[in-house]
Amino acid sequence: MKRSLLVLGLLIGCAVLSEAQSAYAQGGGRSRPYPYMPARPVMSPYFGLFRRDGGPLGPYHTYVLPQARLRDTLATQAQGIYRAGAGIQYLSGEVARLDRASAGNPVTGTGSVFMNHSHYYAPTSLFDPAR
Repeated sequence: MKRSLLVLGLLIGCAVLSEAQSAYAQGGGRSRPYPYMPARPVMSPYFGLFRRDGGPLGPYHTYVLPQARLRDTLATQAQGIYRAGAGIQYLSGEVARLDRASAGNPVTGTGSVFMNHSHYYAPTSLFDPAR
């Protein structure tokens, strides 16, 4: 009896797990374009102080300090990327504004065509019936 209940429970469990789909907590069923990134580290880099495989420098200079410097460097680069993106947005707005301002002005200069030798060769055709 116990064995049949165990087998039945396993079969029900397998059936439930085979029908399971992705569950989203508050996303409305849509996936994010990027994975979740917390605002601050989940674990403190100072947990590296308890490691004993640090070598001759010790765990602070081997694990903790490089992680802190990497975090600062990544934050600085993120700020630079954000500023560059804001600058690009501003410049694209300026270009669009200048395009709209010069929309009514006539075009100056002459047009050109690459490999146009019509001024040198006579405009005759091989299939000219008058020939």
